Amino acid sequence: PKRMGESFSKGDTLVAFECSIFKAQRDKVSAERESAQVKVTNARELNRLNSIGKLDVAVAEAELKKVDAELHIATLNTERCVIKAPYDGSVVGLQVNEHESVKEQQPLIEIVGKSNLEAEVIVPANAINWLKVGTPIHLTLDETGKEISSSIAHISPAIDATSQTLQL
Repeated sequence: PKRMGESFSKGDTLVAFECSIFKAQRDKVSAERESAQVKVTNARELNRLNSIGKLDVAVAEAELKKVDAELHIATLNTERCVIKAPYDGSVVGLQVNEHESVKEQQPLIEIVGKSNLEAEVIVPANAINWLKVGTPIHLTLDETGKEISSSIAHISPAIDATSQTLQL
């Protein structure tokens, strides 16, 4: 439902999949769970009346636990049919189109947050003598000329031997 450049709020739907097969599977397993629950209730009652042994009750209870696990898996699959925004942000780009088939682990959408901006900055290695975590810095964006005040959050422990630079 979102396109490149559009903003979104935390919890908004970013991607939705057609998941009727997963929903049908969840409904099937849910019905199997009801059946297994009836069997457990019946087995306990028959055991109370000394009509069956404890083994039959244990088997019925184990079957219910198995179906509960299958229902949990089916529920997780249906919950994954919709990808919600983890934070407020904007869409940078879409890697797939509507009605397109996707593979596991395939990137679908690229997003950025609107708060806590981070920048990776390369500085001369001799700056390590005076730069410390927490040192305030001012960055100027080349594209807009806008200046942003920030502070150093991390300093790489390694200096690039070729360029004699350090990453902040």
